[in-house]
Amino acid sequence: MSNKHCINWRLSILIIVCNLIFPLQLRAQILPPAGSLIKLPCAVQSGVNDPCKAIYYYGTDKKRHAFPNEKVYSTWYSNFSGVVTVSQSTMASVSLGSNVTYRPGVLMVKFVSWPKVYVVSRNGLLRWVTSESIAVSLYGSDWNQKIHDISDAFFSNYQFGSDITSASDYNPANETSVVSTINIDKGFSAPFLYHGVATHNWSTLFITPASGQANAIKSEVDAYEAAVGRTVAWVGFAHEWKTDGRAFPSKVATSIKNRGATPFIFLNLRSFDVIDKNQPVEPLYTLAAIISGQFDSDLAAWADGAKNFGSEIIVDWGWEMNGDWATWNGRHNGGQSEGPRRFGQAYRHIVELMRKRGATNIRWAFHINYPEYPAETWNNFENYYPGDDVIDLIGVSIYSAQTPTDDFFPSFESMMEPAYTRLNSMAPTKPIYVFEFGATAGNPLGSSVTWADKALSAIFSGRWPSLRGFAWWNDFWENDDNPAHDTEMRVEKVSGLDTVFKSRLGAVSNLGDRPPVFR
Repeated sequence: MSNKHCINWRLSILIIVCNLIFPLQLRAQILPPAGSLIKLPCAVQSGVNDPCKAIYYYGTDKKRHAFPNEKVYSTWYSNFSGVVTVSQSTMASVSLGSNVTYRPGVLMVKFVSWPKVYVVSRNGLLRWVTSESIAVSLYGSDWNQKIHDISDAFFSNYQFGSDITSASDYNPANETSVVSTINIDKGFSAPFLYHGVATHNWSTLFITPASGQANAIKSEVDAYEAAVGRTVAWVGFAHEWKTDGRAFPSKVATSIKNRGATPFIFLNLRSFDVIDKNQPVEPLYTLAAIISGQFDSDLAAWADGAKNFGSEIIVDWGWEMNGDWATWNGRHNGGQSEGPRRFGQAYRHIVELMRKRGATNIRWAFHINYPEYPAETWNNFENYYPGDDVIDLIGVSIYSAQTPTDDFFPSFESMMEPAYTRLNSMAPTKPIYVFEFGATAGNPLGSSVTWADKALSAIFSGRWPSLRGFAWWNDFWENDDNPAHDTEMRVEKVSGLDTVFKSRLGAVSNLGDRPPVFR
């Protein structure tokens, strides 16, 4: 094996870490999914140049791609926790592809034999930085500390593009965010986007009897999938403690699992739907009560049920917390100065409790509304965020008019762009989802068909590189005694909406098939 295709871990501490993290008993006998890191098992006394020290990226091109050294590796990964050890025969079955190159935007590079400094773009494209002032603009006053030397032996790994003659020619942060995986860097694939749905019978607060929820949701998802021509990756439904009891909702979750989708559970500790003048205070499930442990025994039992369920689920507690209609909004839980902080504490309490019970199959969602209501600084969704160690997925609800009488009809893009920017800034390592989006038919200010078409076009455009999925809210409801004022967002009912979804979802190659990968 050529040294070009091996990682020569020259630092002894890295050798120790590798041996600790990749014990022999963890080696896999079959290949892990594309996008995984793989290596051979190492004997206890393996030397630093032993081929077992080499780590490869297993690409969607079905080849393994070597990291030339630890410097290149560190621009893509912060540790070795995700590396899978595979057998000799498994490794030998995968042909060797091109080496991994530096991740775009992270730092600058130069070759040992000449002094030119380059920025890195996609697929190892190097662009000469023509002046020191440009380097300062791009990487700061310590730019010369952000340069890695590339051995001339790896010259052939790279290609050369146009020179950087102005700071406006290159944006390091954008270069990095667009290329979130090595598959994307090498042009093997665009990021997978998964699509889910929530339907009319999502919550037992609104249907009778509650015992029929699983069958009702199944029929509604069948109709949705037939209309759009694709299967969904997840199905959203609420577990309402008021009407469903406090045990894990295994019946509905199992029904969703049986169709090959992931259950997306809105975990609703609430006494009613929304806060309004008729119901101004949540009497029981307050954030303070959750933090104090009042519901710990119930939450522990719920966690046990989730663990026993076995497969992956998404749990969304406290969704749209930055809307003052939510019972868990800060205004109703200690006020402007205390409420958002309490929300974060309550979420952390729930997650830590359930993880201690072993419910590690739960992916926890932080789900905002955009824009905030009220649109005041104290209510900014960032103030509610419990932390990257608590949350797995972040996402947003984006709606245009939800009734035919609404006096507004904003575009999807006008809300998604600022929401995405802020979410990505708040948690740059987290995948972003549009957990809900929709617009009603029948509003004179705009067409829901056109709105959805433009929204799906934007979603698949690649302009939001951390975006990993979306879910249409496939619902309808009455607003008053006038049928003309009814809300109707069902794809299978609104004329032309099914055509838009079939066209947009059928035209892309990166709409992920089930099961989804939530990362």
